[in-house]
Amino acid sequence: MNINEYLRDNLKRISAKTHIAPDIEEKKLNNAISSFKYPGSHNNVVAIHDNTVFGSCKTGLLFTGEQLILKEDFSDPQSIQYENIESVKLQEIVKDAAKNKIETQVLITSKEGKRIVLKSLLHSFNYHAFVDIFSKVVTDETQFEFKDEQQLVPIEDMPEKLKTAYVQCIANMAFANDDIIDEKELAEIFVLMSRINLQPESRSIIRSYMCNLDTLQPLEVLLSTIAENEPGGQIKNIHISLVKDLINTYISTTGIDGDITDESIKGFDFLNNNRHLFEVSNDDINIILSTINTDRKILNDELSDDEITTLLKDVSSKAAAVGVPIAAIYLSGSVMGLSAAGITSGLSALGLGGVFGLSGMVSGIGVAVLIGVAAHVGIRKLTGADEISKSKKRELMLNMVIRLTQKTIAQLIEDINYVTKELNQTMSNQDGLNEKIRHLTLYLQQLTSSGHVLNERNENVQKNVTKIRCAQYLDEEKLRQLTSEPTKKEYFNFIRDKYEEVEMINTKSEQKETIIKLRVKKDISQNDVEHLAAAFEAIGYFDATSVIKNKVKGLFGG
Repeated sequence: MNINEYLRDNLKRISAKTHIAPDIEEKKLNNAISSFKYPGSHNNVVAIHDNTVFGSCKTGLLFTGEQLILKEDFSDPQSIQYENIESVKLQEIVKDAAKNKIETQVLITSKEGKRIVLKSLLHSFNYHAFVDIFSKVVTDETQFEFKDEQQLVPIEDMPEKLKTAYVQCIANMAFANDDIIDEKELAEIFVLMSRINLQPESRSIIRSYMCNLDTLQPLEVLLSTIAENEPGGQIKNIHISLVKDLINTYISTTGIDGDITDESIKGFDFLNNNRHLFEVSNDDINIILSTINTDRKILNDELSDDEITTLLKDVSSKAAAVGVPIAAIYLSGSVMGLSAAGITSGLSALGLGGVFGLSGMVSGIGVAVLIGVAAHVGIRKLTGADEISKSKKRELMLNMVIRLTQKTIAQLIEDINYVTKELNQTMSNQDGLNEKIRHLTLYLQQLTSSGHVLNERNENVQKNVTKIRCAQYLDEEKLRQLTSEPTKKEYFNFIRDKYEEVEMINTKSEQKETIIKLRVKKDISQNDVEHLAAAFEAIGYFDATSVIKNKVKGLFGG
């Protein structure tokens, strides 16, 4: 059993003021990491019990996959490794016998005899539930691997073997539906492969898989492959995301224009017959349907940014009410054609990154760390000199959909080119084949090659456009100030690594002396440029308010 998943599922029982990852507001997370002096990555924090009156999370309990940290008022933090816990016991301390006043406490004893006492915890802290949860950790120690892990990992950052099995599950469903994969299902599968950044070798496996019914693997085998390759504590999230993609692909063939309901998927036999394998509840399904409906409205309806925000907040509140991790639904991106990074960026522009828990979708220096981490819970007004029109953020999201669609078309051209080469090779081995067919095959290959050239040209132009949103020359000290908070530290290295030192002549100096500047690397990829631009946006590099604020903090040692 994964300790991170176990704690996420159970710690909500100890208090209404226990914040479970990934739904921890960034400001609270930063406060806790600083106050509790936690040296690890913010991505490893499983939960925080906030013991403050005003919700700052500066005192209380912090849980990771390896340890528990207690921070009380006016005292240093105390920590204990789970593997080092000898016992967790409830104790009743008589405070006033005459008044029959008894205080409930929890005594945690280490194997070396160190004692940590949990007492005077606020917000109706359930000591009995705490003991119940951690008694299992102590008594069933052998079944847990105590390990710090990232709490939310986008599918695109998971192993290729897992991603391949994930797409194969969708192919199985398409075949089970009517023994063929039609053009609409195939289009959804191609978009999904783009969203999760499936590599060419893996796409080749999928191509072969979809060409022959006899090669299909049982769903149980595919789900087992996913379970064996998941990064740890993510299986529930993956299943929710997978069911979302299954429903979306199924719906693509039905022609439903309005909202998708339970009635819409009543005839979805593949899902109905395998619900026990996916381990999804009715609540999970309902939130998935609500999210798909919301995404479709954003894509197809003429909505203002305010209307989009209202829709997304409504979905978020519904998910929170039934305990469904809505961030998991976006683990493979959005069904409207956005990657996990894209949907995170879009939600952050609307000030909803924290509401959806997507600020926790961070994988070291992976894609999603770069986007959306700056969002706070609730609606955040964007600051800056320019007024943003009421549909500007929707336009941003739609432009990202266009870019991903262009990427999908480019990959489709690659696949057509591959098939053409295979066909040409096969034909070359046939004696007496009609010469006209040979010419047509060669022409088809030339057309697809031209498409590849045009796509490269488009990518170069797009890269140059995106570079405009990046700093041409990097101010390293400014970057250091803007990334000083725990949840933003990973930005510094990512951005700095995309720049190289160059010698330049200082034209402002009378002596024309040589100076060293940091310039964007010339060989940077389109993918990295997009992430770099999003990183600058997320830390507020060009936002005057952020810059002034951090300079003031620097003056006072903040």
